[in-house]
Amino acid sequence: IYSVLGMSARLKQTRPKSRQAQKLLKIIERSLDSLYSGSKVTPKCLKNLKELLLRLKNELVTLRRQTERAVSCDGTEVIARTLRHYREFTEVKFHRTPGEKVPLVVVPGEVLSRILGEMFQNALEAMDHLEQKKLDVSVRCTTTGVEIRIRDYGKGIPAEIQDKIFEEQFSTKNSTGLGLYHARKLLRKYGGEIRLLQSNRNKGSLFGIYLKGVDHA
Repeated sequence: IYSVLGMSARLKQTRPKSRQAQKLLKIIERSLDSLYSGSKVTPKCLKNLKELLLRLKNELVTLRRQTERAVSCDGTEVIARTLRHYREFTEVKFHRTPGEKVPLVVVPGEVLSRILGEMFQNALEAMDHLEQKKLDVSVRCTTTGVEIRIRDYGKGIPAEIQDKIFEEQFSTKNSTGLGLYHARKLLRKYGGEIRLLQSNRNKGSLFGIYLKGVDHA
């Protein structure tokens, strides 16, 4: 009972805009208070409470989906739009699976564009000694949403610092950019993630950005 009441209190703080959810919470709280105060617990009471909790769950799932859609974007379109600002690349390959329907992703477009811009700028700087600056970007669906892979062909990240690149205040350059620490922090706010998948000396680096798809659990 205590745990359900605690959940109720948290929901009232985090989901204040759903009138239906608030109404259900009040009914559930009254039912729980009645049970906790020593009223006789009958199978009918428990059945009614179960039905109320199920209705509340469905209401919150609907609200969650509405919230996700409000902050979602077309990741493929954002990638293409952001790439247009980086004309320094001599060759860009943008890989997508033919016929695959990529879902909207749960992150505002301006946030995703900012993170991608950081990744593209890092790639350019890793290849600043090369005449040919090549970039591979791929998009594919996953069981929970979308994976974006970004590969450059630059100098690579030394093995001894690969575990540190996502740490706060870590940098190998004098940059005022977003930084990998803050990029990861922003992505995690929306249920996403970023990882270094591979990096080899003078062969480049491969990063993966993982985004939650709208309507995915």
